[in-house]
Amino acid sequence: ETSPTLFRAMAPSMGLFGAVVEMEMAVVPLEILEARLFVVPMDDVIHCFDSLMKTNKYARVVVYPTIKKATIWTANPVASREAAVANGATNNVGYANFRNDEEKVMLESFLDLCNENEFEQADEVLER
Repeated sequence: ETSPTLFRAMAPSMGLFGAVVEMEMAVVPLEILEARLFVVPMDDVIHCFDSLMKTNKYARVVVYPTIKKATIWTANPVASREAAVANGATNNVGYANFRNDEEKVMLESFLDLCNENEFEQADEVLER
């Protein structure tokens, strides 16, 4: 009765309404990551998935069923930027989702072509 707006907001939440008034967060030291992105046929994901998950600290698989391909992103801590660059990584200051500008352009081109229903051309982008 005193706050009908608040009551209406709580009603559909089944009593799960709440407000955070205090919080503790555990923080970890910043890690330098060496990341890789590659494309595989979708059928190969089944064979390499277990190994990918066991041998990489971070891994992400995105499946594109219409073209039977998957992108696999992996990242692992390295001692320093210099160590990553020595292994072929691009020296990016700050956070980057891609190993280099070519990978970024590849994925952006693929997504643009898919949005335009140009699936054969999108497939060719991933096969380069």
